[in-house]
Amino acid sequence: MVGTSGANSSFKENGGHFPPNKEISQRVGKNKDAMPFVQIIKDRVVKAGGGFEEESEIDQQGVLESINDYLLSTLQLEKLTYVDTSAEGVPEDIKKSTSPGSPLIMYDFGQ
Repeated sequence: MVGTSGANSSFKENGGHFPPNKEISQRVGKNKDAMPFVQIIKDRVVKAGGGFEEESEIDQQGVLESINDYLLSTLQLEKLTYVDTSAEGVPEDIKKSTSPGSPLIMYDFGQ
């Protein structure tokens, strides 16, 4: 159970509830980085009253791009780059720092 689809299937298999964390940790095995992600999903499902969609209801990148000029001006930046973390070549540390529905902001002060 790694990722949203795995969380969703576990949720459905367990009658609309998540299995205990011990069972989840056995499913993810040695992938210790998955447990914080699983906890985020569990918290969001509880907060929403149960059930969840595997994909965001909104185009998060589209929303950010639509306010690009505002972000550039407010943050006093020259350029913004939006990256889909599911794309090939995205470094693992960036993937580990993200969670569904919570964009990660990184500043690059390089030349």
